[in-house]
Amino acid sequence: MYKCVESKGADEMKKALFFLFDGFAEFEVNLASLFLKSKGFEIVTASVDNATVTGEGGFQCKPHISIDGIIAKEYEILIVPGGEIFHHLENPKLLSLAREINEQNKWLAAICAGTALLQAADVLQNKRFSTSLTPEVESLAHLHEWKYKQSTDVTVDGKIITAVGSAYVEFAAEIIKQLNLFDEGEEKETLLYFKNIKELSNKTLA
Repeated sequence: MYKCVESKGADEMKKALFFLFDGFAEFEVNLASLFLKSKGFEIVTASVDNATVTGEGGFQCKPHISIDGIIAKEYEILIVPGGEIFHHLENPKLLSLAREINEQNKWLAAICAGTALLQAADVLQNKRFSTSLTPEVESLAHLHEWKYKQSTDVTVDGKIITAVGSAYVEFAAEIIKQLNLFDEGEEKETLLYFKNIKELSNKTLA
């Protein structure tokens, strides 16, 4: 399973940025945050105007900062959960942040409806992606270039990681994998643990 690490000085810690908003799906990014924290990352949450937000499951969260105060170069990755993100898709500061992180060759990760934000920021153009959104829902049909949608639960194209909402364990593990943070054998062990899969021993199979 993932391993806890000793705390590092603030100047040594890499940072991961999570955008939170009213109606965000907490479960889709909790493991990603836990995994990154266990690898020594500082977790920073941001919302519009630093407002307290309530997640889809009813948990209230007081983010650390406002998106106005973000210096993009300080972060290794921006992670966007799914949920009720649609009224943020025209926020110029948020879209500019996603573009800036992409231009700096840092990582972007989005799950479920969070992929719509990356599309709105034009960083998903001509990129393969996975999402729980579907063009069959009329109100969602304009949100993506659907010919690039993949049937896989998680897709990595360049430095963009996307996933369907039900693959939140795989999404979190893929982030750690792409950032080269897993120890040998740790990825498999992590997936087995968090998906509650009991491996059959060789003796059982014999």
